Amino acid sequence: MKKVRIENSFLEIPTYPWSGEDLEAPFIREFTPRGQPIYPYKPLENLSDKSELRKYRCVVFENEFLKLVFLPELNGRLYSAFDRVNKQELFYNNPQMKPALFGLRGAWCATGVEYNFPNSHSTTTLEPVMTKTVENKDGSASFICGDCERVGRMLWSMEVTLRPGSACIEMQAKLYNCTEYPKRFYYWLNAAVPIYGETNFIYPESTKRLYTHPPMDISRIAYIDYPVHKGRDISLFKNIPQHFPVFAEEMEEDFFGIYHSHLHCGLVHLADHSLVRGRKIWMFGNSRDGKIWIDRLTDGGIDYCELQTGPFSLQSDYRLMPPGKIHLQKDLWIPVGNTGGFNAASEKIAANISMEKGKLHIKLNASCNIPEALIVIKGRTACIYKKRISLSALEAKKVIADKIPADYNLEILDTGGKTILSYSPQKQGRRKNPSPAGTKIRNKYLEGSYWEEQGWPERAYKIYSEDNSIGSAIAAARMDMDSGLYEQGLKSLDEILLTDRENAEALLYSGICLKKLGDFTAAEKRFSASCDNASFINDAISQMAQVSVILKNYPQALERLELLDKNNGLYGYNYGLYILALRKNGCPDTIPCHLSRTEEETPFEPLSTGESFFAGRVDEINSLDFQILIEILCRYINLKEYSDALEIVSSFTARNKKMPALVRYYRAYLEQLCGREKDAGKSLNKGVKTAGEWDFIFRSESEEVLKYALKKKPVNAEILYHLGNFYAYKRRWDEAITYWRKIKGPLLSLSLRNEGLYRWKIIGETQKALPLYKKAASAENCGARTLWEYDRLLAETKAVSGRLGLIRRHGQKFNKDYRLLLRKAETLLAAGQPEEALEILEKNTFSLCEGKMFPRLLFEEACRQIGDKYKAKKNFKKALEYFMKPFEYPENLGVGKPAANMECEWYWRCGMPCKETGDNARAMDFFRKGTEPGNAIEIDFFPLKNLIWQHDPEIPEPAAERNETFRILCFKGLANKK
Repeated sequence: MKKVRIENSFLEIPTYPWSGEDLEAPFIREFTPRGQPIYPYKPLENLSDKSELRKYRCVVFENEFLKLVFLPELNGRLYSAFDRVNKQELFYNNPQMKPALFGLRGAWCATGVEYNFPNSHSTTTLEPVMTKTVENKDGSASFICGDCERVGRMLWSMEVTLRPGSACIEMQAKLYNCTEYPKRFYYWLNAAVPIYGETNFIYPESTKRLYTHPPMDISRIAYIDYPVHKGRDISLFKNIPQHFPVFAEEMEEDFFGIYHSHLHCGLVHLADHSLVRGRKIWMFGNSRDGKIWIDRLTDGGIDYCELQTGPFSLQSDYRLMPPGKIHLQKDLWIPVGNTGGFNAASEKIAANISMEKGKLHIKLNASCNIPEALIVIKGRTACIYKKRISLSALEAKKVIADKIPADYNLEILDTGGKTILSYSPQKQGRRKNPSPAGTKIRNKYLEGSYWEEQGWPERAYKIYSEDNSIGSAIAAARMDMDSGLYEQGLKSLDEILLTDRENAEALLYSGICLKKLGDFTAAEKRFSASCDNASFINDAISQMAQVSVILKNYPQALERLELLDKNNGLYGYNYGLYILALRKNGCPDTIPCHLSRTEEETPFEPLSTGESFFAGRVDEINSLDFQILIEILCRYINLKEYSDALEIVSSFTARNKKMPALVRYYRAYLEQLCGREKDAGKSLNKGVKTAGEWDFIFRSESEEVLKYALKKKPVNAEILYHLGNFYAYKRRWDEAITYWRKIKGPLLSLSLRNEGLYRWKIIGETQKALPLYKKAASAENCGARTLWEYDRLLAETKAVSGRLGLIRRHGQKFNKDYRLLLRKAETLLAAGQPEEALEILEKNTFSLCEGKMFPRLLFEEACRQIGDKYKAKKNFKKALEYFMKPFEYPENLGVGKPAANMECEWYWRCGMPCKETGDNARAMDFFRKGTEPGNAIEIDFFPLKNLIWQHDPEIPEPAAERNETFRILCFKGLANKK
């Protein structure tokens, strides 16, 4: 059998560029594109409206049936999977990279298969990640990509394998918390797939009900019947008028997928339903408010949907991943053709099985050649049918079995007698909806955990701190530790241990505090005591091995790690630590073998990657992204292996002449720790000269590095600014402000904005925030985000004249940035100048984040104000002209006409001038249209708190409530014909 062919090549794709020019740190999640934590990443909200041909590096895998194309520069995503038999792309092979604002940071492209960790449309979805290819002994090939993401410093990798003789695409995700603290995460694999009117969405026959929620509103949810909901077949795309996310309520089989009836082909997804509970299909629907997004995401005009899978049932579900833990998810994708669909599937066979006129029709499509497969059909008591057939990969075969009872079980066995597919007709009844949650006794610890999982650390910390339970006290102490407040954390943990001296979690965390504070003897005692609890013994032994390395007792470190290997197996960071200990003990012979194993089990783990440098793979380290390099250096710094870290960074800086200041500062810091003060001074000076080439600082290890640099360069504004940012990110705002207030020069505007943001959003001192923002906005180099925030602050304080003055001062900036243009339009409306606001809205094109309606709301308000002006002057004809404008849905605003009737207000407003002029017939026509529901699928939503008691009450939808108010007025207008 031939091996899978691998080719490294380039692919030219028309690309609409994106960029992140804002220098202001995104501390407040409320102000990020999707309202999620993204610091230390910058938002990417500036999108171009002109494409350019861009060359992307690509990796191509090819066997007899499939051709796969990966793009390492775009998150390593699987861009193309071409079915060579059915001559179809399995996934949405977008001919352009045309971003819209769907991502966590803003820019996001719809194409191929995307890997989302620890959040949806992740921070690196359009950025390069680490990649490598592996040729396996069985002839298969694996493409491996991954990254150490910066929000939580966790590691992820995706291994995609293609085997010779198989049309199955295997995906293995590994999500690894390589930190010392629990971190929030979720994971969803997101496959974009082209869809057409005749496309069927396929869930197993046991699926009688799905979940859905309003687009971008996870505070409400609904049950919907599947496949027919309120008389509409929702399994067929042409019947879906609106945005439609649907989740399987429960999965009892391992498959779901999609089938294009007119193309006679489809795609099956397979995963263990007990481990991969989340199965979601998302589509934009057929109304214009969905189709407009297709236009924004591609010039090709082809609709697509997203098949998504994850370990949790809903995308509102997050979890805290414990330290040192790995989460695995395996997904399979298999093409299917000429079966008319499928209602049973396994790794080797997809089948469409139906009873027609007393005969059982079995349509089969295999993912590989299966000679002499055996079909066995059993009744209640005996075998009633057997037939041997040979199946060829991706070639459909039909079998008809006669005289089969309604109650039967079908199995297909391979040549060796192993069952490779089983099917029985489903007879499951409808599930009952749970009763509303009602009032429950609140558990403060669980409530705090929930908000920590949801990414609201301030809220979680407050709940933990106000609770008297030990669980909450430990959680609060752990959050202090994660903020670098080890003395404060240790004090809290010691208080717990006074009354609960055997609490293993408190012992472990207090040991970490003592280790960070340099008291290694006391730390070991705490770690030793926490070994008494089986839940914490592995973490404790790992910590003790780290202490052994710090104290240069490498034989002891090896002994402890070998014990850990016997207890739990070595993987991830601990395996890297083991390889380091082997090297320090002078045992180099086995290191290459161990490196191969750890790279297979946890690809790209920083400490293991660092050890590959000492195994002679110098070029690999020197070609790394500088952020990964720093992550490696941090591993050695924490182990106090300063000379090793210096050797790595020295090699990197010698080979890479252009790099950010932070790398130079790390080198200087390490040189002074190794007694090379003169070299440290040179490196520090080089770092200072590398002005403006900073990413935001977020690693705890960077605190000491920057403090050292600041000691030598006490008035350096960049160091002061980024050190302050670090403390703000760690929720230590008071310390941050002391650094920002020392800044002079061009960065003063940024520091003033930061302090203003703290006063406004963190401690609620709005009046004290105003002068800080005013001074920041007066600087020539003031950034767009600062102006945007300042205008919002002025709007909150109803300072219309101040807003107008801000626009006059920065008119050019307000006219160049669409975000500021919207603020300008809102200001003009607040100032009673709707005509000027409407002109802005009609003459410019706006990029919206998914689910956002702000330009549309401003447009409606402008029409409302102008119409009301004419109405007050009794010019009903002109008033009617402006009240009718919202029916147009000008798409430059980024909002299309929805399937539901969301224009009730405007039907009512148009009806009233008609009544005033005596045109009752036309007025009644407007009122009648205002009472109609539209073409949307009717869905009964309920608050998510009915399922998750910790969740906040239902978030009201002002636009929907307003619409219903005017619908009622339209009914009243119809009733009062006079």
